[in-house]
Amino acid sequence: MQTLELSIFRFCAKESYEYYFQKYPIAYDHNLTLFSTLESIENLGFDRSMGLRVQGLCVFDDVPLYELVREFGANLYLEPLSQKYVSKDLVLDKKAMFARYEWFFSKYDFIAPSDRYELYKYLWANTISLQSDDSYLGDGFFLYIQWLLERYPKHFDTLIHTLANAQSGVMSYTPIEDLIYINKPNAPHITHTIHALINKVVRFGQCLGCGRAWINELESIKVDSIPSSALQALSTSQANTQNKSGAGGANKENSQDSRVFIVFDAYASLSAKPLISSTKALLQALGHPLIEPRSKLLPLGGYFGSIVDTRAFIKRAAYNIALAAKERAVLVFGDYESYCSMVFAQTELLRDKTLLNEVCALYGQIDYYINPVQHINTIIAGSQSKLWERESPLTHLKLVAYPSLLACDALDGCQQVASIVLKRLLGPNPTQEEIINATQNLHAHHHPIVSKLGGEWLDIVESRQDFSHLQAYNYEGYLKESSRIRFAGIDAGADMLVVSNVGLFRAFTTLAKAGAKSIGRDPSNTPTLYLPQVALLALGMHNKLDKKYRTLELA
Repeated sequence: MQTLELSIFRFCAKESYEYYFQKYPIAYDHNLTLFSTLESIENLGFDRSMGLRVQGLCVFDDVPLYELVREFGANLYLEPLSQKYVSKDLVLDKKAMFARYEWFFSKYDFIAPSDRYELYKYLWANTISLQSDDSYLGDGFFLYIQWLLERYPKHFDTLIHTLANAQSGVMSYTPIEDLIYINKPNAPHITHTIHALINKVVRFGQCLGCGRAWINELESIKVDSIPSSALQALSTSQANTQNKSGAGGANKENSQDSRVFIVFDAYASLSAKPLISSTKALLQALGHPLIEPRSKLLPLGGYFGSIVDTRAFIKRAAYNIALAAKERAVLVFGDYESYCSMVFAQTELLRDKTLLNEVCALYGQIDYYINPVQHINTIIAGSQSKLWERESPLTHLKLVAYPSLLACDALDGCQQVASIVLKRLLGPNPTQEEIINATQNLHAHHHPIVSKLGGEWLDIVESRQDFSHLQAYNYEGYLKESSRIRFAGIDAGADMLVVSNVGLFRAFTTLAKAGAKSIGRDPSNTPTLYLPQVALLALGMHNKLDKKYRTLELA
């Protein structure tokens, strides 16, 4: 048997206004699960139909305790999904959560009484997001509206109108999957469902009173047709490309040492300049050859590009991949958001053979399977040695990465890696006790990016949501939420904030004072840098940074 300590949130609305954490030492084996453990604690309020938070992440289904120990260590903090609605300990007052929507049912009396209570099935999803705006209607409510749209198709316009407000509606949704550790069984994919609702609002929600500010923004990000001058850059014959690759050349091209790189630079914001320059400088410092494409790379359309017009977005992304492929180069992204958008486009393109054939007809026969895009994180983590010769200049610093997964996303699935390590450690027939001991040792995952850069990387829950896309149509929300997550990192003790998003960089730097004022905080000089800038600092290459961003001394 192994032991762990649970620090459990205790509170009773009928007895006190104060909450506290009570510690419980727990002996566990391979079979003991979280929910059964909580239900065995006398006088503890817990509702397994809703779930709870473990280390700030949402757990909606039972999970073995040894898995949590493997992931988070032997000291676990357990909290209710929402402190706002807590009634006793880990239990939420679902009647109070439901009562929030009385105005909705009073206004739309076409909804049958029995169908109104269907909302209870979705209230759990309201508790995931860290968004602090009380006017925001809630992700669970949006899932319920989707159910109503299928139930009451004749009232489509009325229901869509409810979702279209720029501040409280679906346009202010921020993906929440990174806040979930264990998902609810048979639950809908929340982001996919709400993105579909956003698409409906964009197409059909342009009515008076819907909050039209975002509509103008969506008009401005519609994907334009690719200019003919850009297409001419792809006019190199397929024969020439094949001659360059050849039988021996193909093997050389696949070699890590022979790759050349093109840095993605199609950003509209001036805040991207240090990102582009530092990404190029870092690749050169690591000995990777860079080339400039013969034509300009095209912007992807921002957060809403893939939602508003998915096919046009994919064609635009495919053009960038094709341009790099014609140059026989890897397309490198310094920012995480654009990289994820490109990977999404590439995946969707390969699922749609008709669109793939259409793209190949436009840009030539490009094998989208083997012409990759990469994030600079992967290249840093894959470098053959540490970036410094002796001790990293960052060794004594604490850093917070936005998104928090930035520090470990070079691993291709932690569970897969853990499985491989376990097999090596334990052999073919391990006992349960050996498995538990080994999984505890795996808690301190070896994250290549950390070992390459040095420093202590803090993982805070607040860094798992990015509100940058609110900037165009919900500026107040963008400023407040971005400032709130920034100060969460500062309050956690960070000496440096590391971002992989142009919108966050602007919020954390240019708008830092305004953001602090918006949430009633004093300004902070905690420096904010892009990941490639941090890597350059780890290399000791301060001269490669613009003077404005030589901020290591401030840490």
